[in-house]
Amino acid sequence: LLSWTSLQSSGKSFNPVKVNINKVIASEIVNAESLASQKQININLFIAADLYATADLQMLKTILRNLINNAIKYSFLGGEITIHASETGKQIEIEISDQGVGLSKNALKSLFHHNELHSTRGTGNEHGTGLGLLLCREFIHMHGGDIKVQSETGKGTTVSFQLPHYI
Repeated sequence: LLSWTSLQSSGKSFNPVKVNINKVIASEIVNAESLASQKQININLFIAADLYATADLQMLKTILRNLINNAIKYSFLGGEITIHASETGKQIEIEISDQGVGLSKNALKSLFHHNELHSTRGTGNEHGTGLGLLLCREFIHMHGGDIKVQSETGKGTTVSFQLPHYI
């Protein structure tokens, strides 16, 4: 929320550059390690070392931080999170999956409606505002991508989004 507010108020422009997806995601995993270790969660990264996208680096970090933190928040003790990225034509598809509490079909339907903010406490009683996914969607749309959420109650959630492939 602070990133989005700052972007709106400062008039900061969208600044896409060549980004090594593996390095950026690995860096965000390091930043999330203390949260993950508190819940004994393993985060596995499956991304080629030479995969590049065109992205605004600060926006991408905000997207990844939010999605990784959500995966940790809703994962069970001792759980596992996997992060994949692959080239699909002119886009890079990034997928973050957990084996946590998941979302009901009703919660999925209202996930991206700002007038129906969905906030559920995490498995460790963590708080949330429900605004993080809205911010992610906004930033992903600025990159010309889309965000999709697949989930099943009690089985986990997979969030995927696209960025332009660096050519």
